[in-house]
Parts: sequence; C-alpha cells; structure tokens
Amino acid sequence: MKRLVFFIGSLFWAGQVLAQAVPSMSRPVTLAGPQGLSIAFSKKADVNNGALNTPTINAPNVAGGSVSSATISGGTISGAKLDGTNTLAGILVSTLLGGVINTVQILTGTSATTDWTSVFQAAINTVQQAGGGIIRIPNGTYAFTGQLTVNTDGTVLKGDGRNTILMLNQNAKDFLIFSNCTKCGVEDLTISGNTSYASVFQSSNVYSPFMVTLGYNTNSAFVRRVDLRFGYNGIHVYQSNGEDQVTDHVTLSSMAGYYGIEFEGSAHNHSYRMMVSNFVAGNVPSYSYGNINAAGPGWKASTAYTPSQTVQSPDGTIWTCISGGTSGGTPPTGIPGSGASTWNATVLDGSVTWAFTSGPMSWIVQNSYAYSMIIRNAALLGGVHGVRVTDTANTSSSHPQWMWASDLEIDHPQYVGIDLQSEDGFYCDSCWIGSQGGYAVEIGPNSTDVHFTNGRAAYNGGGGFYLSKPTNVTISSMSIGLNCGAAVNAGDTQCAGIYIADGTTGVAITGNIIGTLGNPQNKVNPQLYGVYYVGGSSTGYTQVVGNVLLNNATASIFNNNQGPNNNQANNSASN
Repeated sequence: MKRLVFFIGSLFWAGQVLAQAVPSMSRPVTLAGPQGLSIAFSKKADVNNGALNTPTINAPNVAGGSVSSATISGGTISGAKLDGTNTLAGILVSTLLGGVINTVQILTGTSATTDWTSVFQAAINTVQQAGGGIIRIPNGTYAFTGQLTVNTDGTVLKGDGRNTILMLNQNAKDFLIFSNCTKCGVEDLTISGNTSYASVFQSSNVYSPFMVTLGYNTNSAFVRRVDLRFGYNGIHVYQSNGEDQVTDHVTLSSMAGYYGIEFEGSAHNHSYRMMVSNFVAGNVPSYSYGNINAAGPGWKASTAYTPSQTVQSPDGTIWTCISGGTSGGTPPTGIPGSGASTWNATVLDGSVTWAFTSGPMSWIVQNSYAYSMIIRNAALLGGVHGVRVTDTANTSSSHPQWMWASDLEIDHPQYVGIDLQSEDGFYCDSCWIGSQGGYAVEIGPNSTDVHFTNGRAAYNGGGGFYLSKPTNVTISSMSIGLNCGAAVNAGDTQCAGIYIADGTTGVAITGNIIGTLGNPQNKVNPQLYGVYYVGGSSTGYTQVVGNVLLNNATASIFNNNQGPNNNQANNSASN
C-alpha cells in the first residue's frame, strides 16, 4: 500500500493554471535528476493533453512550475522539493492519486478568516485515495466553519507544534471526525474556538459539538500532543473497536460544555478499551477561586458571598465571586458575553459580581456500553466532576464496566472528584482527590467491585468517601482527612472521612490514616468522624480493621450498624 505525506501550507483554491502539458510517450520513461522535467517539457512544448504512462520521477527540484490537463498514471514521485509558490508538485501529486485539487500553492502568510474547510478536506481525500498517509500542516492559523472527516487507515493530520492552530468559527457541529479507520488520528497542533464568535460555545444538545470524535469502528485511533481550548465539548470516543488513545500531553482548557473526554458506545456498537495518559484539563481562571460558601456549593438567593467563592447555578454553569456582596433573586446563568468576552464577562447579582468560570464540565466520563478505560498520569482541575461513570441509557445491558486509574490528581471540582454512579470494576491507585466542593468520592448503588489504594482524599468541602449502597468496596492505605469544612459550616452533623449509608454491603476499610494527616498548616481538623455508619439492618459484611484515626472532631467511629457480620478491630484512635 502506498503511503503519502501531503504538505498543506496555508492552502487555497485557485483558478486554472495555464501551462504546457506532458507529452504522450509509448514506453516507460525515467526522468532522473533535477533537470529531467525541464528537458521533457522543452522538447515537447507544443503537445497538449498528452499522457505520461508509468513514469518514475526521481528527486526533481522544481520551483514555480505548473502542469495543466496532463494525465499521469502509475507513477512514483520520491524526494520532491517544494520551493516558493510551487504549483507543479501539488498538481502532480493530486493527479497521480486521482485527487480533485487543481492548484496547491504555498504562501508566506495565513488567515484566520478564510474558510479552509474544503481545502483541508480535499487534502485528506487525496491522501486517503493513496491508501493513507500524513497531512502536514505548517505553523499558522486556519479557520473552519464546517466538518473534516477521515475514514481511511493510517491517515494522520500532523501540525508543526502548538502554533499550528485550527480555528473554529461559528462551528455548531462536531469538527474533526475519524471513523472506520485504524491508526488514524491528529497530533502536534492546537484546535481552538474563535472567541470572536459566541456560537462556538453554544449548544442545545450536551453531546454536541465535540472538537474531535474517534467514532464508529475506529481502532488505535489517537489524539496526541494536542491543545483543545475555547470549545464546547472536547473528545468523543464513540462506538470504538478498541485501543483508541488520548496521550502524550493532550490539554483541555476554557471549555464551556459538559464533557472533556466522553467514552461510550451504543446498543448496537459497544466501545472497548480506551487509554488516557499524560493528560491535563482545567477551567482555571487567572483570579483566585475554589472556596465554597457556608451555604453550600449551589447558588442561593439572599446570601452573602466573598471573593474567590464559587457557586453552581441551577443550569449547571459555575461562577466565581470577584466582588463580594449579597446575592439577589436571580442566579447568573448561561454562557455570557459575545464570544471574545465570555471568559472575562461579569454578571451583577444583587450586590455580588460573578465571573463565568466553567460549563457543567466532567473532565473524563465513561458512559453506557463502554468497557475498559485506562487513565494514567492525569491532572483534572475545576469543572463539576473530575472523573464520572454513569449510565445514560440505563438499560439492563448498558452498564459500563472496568476502569483503571493511576497517578491521578483531581483538584477543585465544584462537587465531586470521582463520581461512580454506575460502575462494575473501578481501580484507583495513587490518586489525589482534594479541594472538592463536596465529597472526594461518591460511590452509588449501581456500582460494585470498587477499590482505592495508596492515595489521598483531603481538604474537601464535604467528606472523603460517601458510600451510597454500593457492593464490594475496599479502601486501603489512604490518607483521608481535613475534610468537611463546607459541610460543617452548612450544618452537616454527620460528615466523615468515610460515610457508609444504609444498604451498603461488602466493605473493607484497612490500613488507612483518617483524621488530621499531620496537619502541617496547624489547621483545626473539621472532619467530624473518621468512619460513620448510618445503621440499619441492610448494611452488612463490613470490616474496619487496622486503621489509624487521629483527632476527628466528634468521634473516631460512629457505629449504629445493625446488619450482619460487621467487624471493627485493631484500630488506633485518638480524639
């Protein structure tokens, strides 16, 4: 299979180019060296619409030439050099491969207003007709109003680095879509919404638009070393056959939608095995933010707010107080401004001034019909959730399964760092979950086989772990403390390092440090309890063994559990 490397350098469509055509020759011809083409054209300059069959053109050095109405079949071009404004190489390549590009020019400048959609798609089509290859995109800013689609194995869009910018102008659909291809992807560039246009942030559907989709029937598709910013949703891995990857320092920032990365399938086409590694995501403004008001993480009327406190509006958006006062009767909502001003627009609410901070963002989501997701070396900042597992389809067969996370940092989400509403098999090793507005981790009733080890859950406004009727949970070798500050201020009297709701079964809590964690800043530990059993006859088979519980404000363990086979032993406690 032939592979093509196609160079785009600020491309644009041009009219027909007048030039002399290649003559008809009855035998294979080898045009060797930099002068070969010039000699052929000069000797047969009066022949038009000819055909050159099965040529081998070796290392031509052509500057500023052009070809018109020639047919080239079965040829090989190797080592060609593009110099200046060169139309010959572009026409040779596109005609040789059956492409549709009439003229390709390399210019000295780029434009953020010209629509490059059709030019890039033509280049993609040309490479795909060759059986796959690389579309190289030099540094510059290229504007788009439509979609780009890739559906051939080995087709890759490759920039020259983060200064290669694909700019989305009023793009209301998914932008870059890969489907039915293996080892296809995008790397070494930036995809950015154009903040001169408000509509890049707007959507009536939480699933659209995504900046990149690794879609139907992809395998080993990838996003590598790409910055995604000023968009709605980030990356959608949907109906994937396996091994799709978001790796090697992909970043997401200033996103206004619901999903950073969403991994899901459908009832007819499930998704299998996805990897996220060396990934950073954050809606982190330049001003201070992330403190939770005593009234809780949600906006409330007639409430005093101080600078840096954040709230979530009823529509899910997140706002930060930049000038204190008392809220009025109408919360800040929507995505403010006209695009350019979205991320510095302010809204006056009573005497409080709010700045838009984030959409209702969950940075990594595993959803229905998605199986086996791996997260390694990721930092997730701000938004509503860091990691979320949910089952939107909610059928008997749609339950997502298996996630492995290691070296994961989650800081400053508005509500919950890791929210496991519906997961079968979750393993988190060396995970830091801190400074959430609510609990660090919530494990819901549709989750089972959940394991946390060798990590830390600290400084969260709620508690550490909230177990709401899951089955088979282990929490071991964790540091869990200095939580509950916002919850206690809001009047919560049961906030704990680990809270076990009635109906939870099969829990092992072993070898943890729960409490002050050495308290290096000499702060009073607001965490009321180390472990709190709500009680009830349906909570059973729990083990709290071999833990160190230090200076929890009310008690080390509260146990009102009336269920079967519960055991507490060998815990060291100090209050």
